[in-house]
Amino acid sequence: MTRDVMKRNALLRLLLLVMAFTFALPGCKLLPRKRTITPMSAAQPVPTPQAKPPSMGLLSHFHFVFFPSKKKTAPRALIPLWIGTITMVNHENHFVLIDSNAFYAVVPGKQLSCISQNRETGKVTISKDKNPPFFIADITSGSPQVGDRVYFQDHP
Repeated sequence: MTRDVMKRNALLRLLLLVMAFTFALPGCKLLPRKRTITPMSAAQPVPTPQAKPPSMGLLSHFHFVFFPSKKKTAPRALIPLWIGTITMVNHENHFVLIDSNAFYAVVPGKQLSCISQNRETGKVTISKDKNPPFFIADITSGSPQVGDRVYFQDHP
C-alpha cells in the first residue's frame, strides 16, 4: 500500500470515530429518568411536570444553524366589522330592517350580531331581500331593538 492510501484510511477512521463519539455524546441525556413514586395525601395538589428540551449534540446544533426553525406567529384577532343599524323590528314575524352602506359583507345566510350598550342583544341571519341601503335579516336568537348596531364577526 502506498503512503497516500494509508493516510486516507487513517483520516477516514478518525472521521468515523469522531462521528460515532458525536452521536453517542447526548444519548444519555435523551433517555427518560426513572422516577420513584411517593405516596401523597389526597388533599395535596399534584404538580404538573415541566418538559425540558433535550440537550443538543454537535451535529444537531449544526442542523439548527443551517436549517433554522420557522417561528410560529400568534393568531390574529378578528375585529368585528360594523354593518349598520337596526331601524325597524317586527317581533311577530321575527325579522329586522337594517340600514347599511356595507354591501360587500351582506351575503344571504351570514349571521350578524346585534349589540347595544356593549352587550349582545341578539343574533340575526341575513335574508335574500334587500333594497339599498336597507336589507332584511331574520331574528335567530335574542331580542334585538331599534338602534342596535349590527356587526359581522367572521370576516376574513
